[in-house]
Amino acid sequence: MLSPHEVAALILVGSATDHHDLSHADLEVLLERRLATFEQIAPNTRRVHLTEHGQAILQAVARYGLH
Repeated sequence: MLSPHEVAALILVGSATDHHDLSHADLEVLLERRLATFEQIAPNTRRVHLTEHGQAILQAVARYGLH
């Protein structure tokens, strides 16, 4: 189960905004649980993005919040 802080991190990664506010600890949890991964976009540049599982959880959170 994700903590509220980790859910917030998941939302932050899923948004198109800058990820500088994402803590290293939260990112580690998302990576360990395979909810997020890194994408190599240039030789020395990586971008974090949600996996399919991370997207599914984010969609479930959004559905829950709409009821």
